Amino acid sequence: MDFTHRHYAQLLDDLFQRGYRTATVHEHLSLPQPDRVVLLRHDVDYDARRAVRIAEIEAERGVRATYYFRSSHYPGSHNLSLMHRIASMGHEVGYHYETLDRCRGDLTSAAANFEDELSIMRGEGFSVSTVCPHGNPRIRKQGYRTNGDLILRMPELLPRNGLVGDAYASIDFSGLSYISDVGVCFMGVGTVAALRRSWGTTAPPHIYLLTHPDYWSPTSVRALFMWSAGKLMRAARVNQVLVSLRGQAGRL
Repeated sequence: MDFTHRHYAQLLDDLFQRGYRTATVHEHLSLPQPDRVVLLRHDVDYDARRAVRIAEIEAERGVRATYYFRSSHYPGSHNLSLMHRIASMGHEVGYHYETLDRCRGDLTSAAANFEDELSIMRGEGFSVSTVCPHGNPRIRKQGYRTNGDLILRMPELLPRNGLVGDAYASIDFSGLSYISDVGVCFMGVGTVAALRRSWGTTAPPHIYLLTHPDYWSPTSVRALFMWSAGKLMRAARVNQVLVSLRGQAGRL
């Protein structure tokens, strides 16, 4: 079954055989890029333990990637010992912010919360230079579309806090092929094997590859469960239903 650690390793090996180099978000935003490059990003939403094996697979191949961790409100993601372990392998550790959700769209409060949480992460020993919004489709948005609207509406937060950039707002996507595993399904192709086949003998020269370590598994049994759960949630439109129910409950 796809979405196992073995398949992730094969995906990296395939990219190397095609002549790609990898880059962190910080490197992509601050350094000249080679002709064939993969901007490699991971969102650690729930369980930092699952990110460690992905980080090890990359480190074994001399790969550095960017790992975005949520704030200390979410200890499953914000596991300091594991975050430092991943950083010790040479990976970039960034801040996965969601303060507009937490502040219910209040821009001023969200900005203050953003700066506080960023300061805490730096105080914990991480040289955070890039940030990335967390997307929670189960949170009803009022007056904003995504957590990323914080930076779009207040771009001064980046230079004011010594940040190189944001993993969405600062990226020029015009020359990138964006590939995400959201929903345990690579957009447009589905599985890892299908993604590799879709490239055929050629592949886009510049790739932005986003994965969520929570979706990837050490065994085929868990991988099958995760893939089936993702498919069921998409078919049943679970996230949309939950948002609707929460909205209705809020009006009672």
